[in-house]
Amino acid sequence: AYIAEAQAVSRFHHPNIVQGYDACESNGFYYFSHEYLSGGSMANRIASGTADFSEIGLLTYLRQVTAALRHAWGVGVYHGDINPGNLLLAGQGRIKLTNLGVPRVAVMRNQAGAPGFVRCGPDYAAPEQLDKPETVNAQTDIYSLGATFYHLSFGEPPFPAASREDVLRLRRENPMPSFSLKRQEAFSGKYLRLIHDMIDPDPEKRPADPEELAERLEKFHIAGADDWGGLARQV
Repeated sequence: AYIAEAQAVSRFHHPNIVQGYDACESNGFYYFSHEYLSGGSMANRIASGTADFSEIGLLTYLRQVTAALRHAWGVGVYHGDINPGNLLLAGQGRIKLTNLGVPRVAVMRNQAGAPGFVRCGPDYAAPEQLDKPETVNAQTDIYSLGATFYHLSFGEPPFPAASREDVLRLRRENPMPSFSLKRQEAFSGKYLRLIHDMIDPDPEKRPADPEELAERLEKFHIAGADDWGGLARQV
């Protein structure tokens, strides 16, 4: 199954998806080959303290990852584990999504409950995905993408804590993280509203699908920002 799924990754041909080449088995060991990217991951940038991005830079990357997900979702594959470590920098302002399909990171629409589904980490998983790890769809991917860009925007994940247990406790106590006093002055109300909506604990309040997310991103070139209003005063 691993070989079949890994080889299936090669069918993705998109400028913002890491190109897989082949998967094989040798003496009981499985391996997967893909293109090499020298820029490291967003997780590397966070760890090194060099992830201080402007809104324009973040939107550039967010548009690219959304385009990659639209391509994958278009053929019925969801990612299931979007996080900073799975976003690789390709240079010249380009970003690529990796781990799309190996092993069982991507979940086919008709196999959502199949054995071997991915268990996304608590920092970036949608609430419903934590309760039922086999629940992987467009809206869980949108949540994880929003949580990842929350981290890139504010310098910490939505629920910063030292242990998995503490993360889960924080999430239970307040399902929506605070946006107050977290570099808000660096971002427009429109951008803050988008991230807020992407990580809403209610799936029905998130962008419904990749098309809606892409449409909202396209509106950022228009002058004026949505009113952030009372959300900016949350503690």
